[in-house]
Amino acid sequence: MTLSRPSPSTASLEPALRAVVCVPSLSPHDAVSNDVLGMYEALHKRSFDVRLLPSDHALALGLNVIGPEDVPNFLSRKQDIFIYHYAVHWPLAENLLQQLKCRRIIKYHNITPAEFFIDIDKAHYEACHIGRQSLPRIAKLADEVWGDSDYNLREFIDQGFPIDRMRTIAPFHQTGQLRSEEHTSELQSH
Repeated sequence: MTLSRPSPSTASLEPALRAVVCVPSLSPHDAVSNDVLGMYEALHKRSFDVRLLPSDHALALGLNVIGPEDVPNFLSRKQDIFIYHYAVHWPLAENLLQQLKCRRIIKYHNITPAEFFIDIDKAHYEACHIGRQSLPRIAKLADEVWGDSDYNLREFIDQGFPIDRMRTIAPFHQTGQLRSEEHTSELQSH
């Protein structure tokens, strides 16, 4: 399955495809956030009517956002797309995956082992611990899974997810920005 647009001759007759890209938090310079922002831009350039769920940071960036209560009406058609960037437990996304009748895609970034946070941050420990436990449920709710790597996709294969509905899609990144930063020459000299 691809994210293609209708031919120009029929595009004016058909409503724009709609997509919601969701992630529990959007933070500057975060790998998952960079992927979310890159995906948002790629869909927007392909004339999708795309929204982010949720993030007050997205508002500050001037991006189209949508509240969770509006997602089911916005994605009311089978061809609409819900893309959940899965890296921690997020009950809101799981609830939406259960409700929606559109195409449901999991973009899997892997879940950090909860033990990493055990003595650092209880909330992150819980989000990762429960996130790993919820993987079998998430797998049953997805129509497709896109992984950052073949290695990540193995976790869904282990859950019995059909391989023909998976693909490896490298995350969007902002490494080009690093080359244009004014401190690049400083970094190269070290």
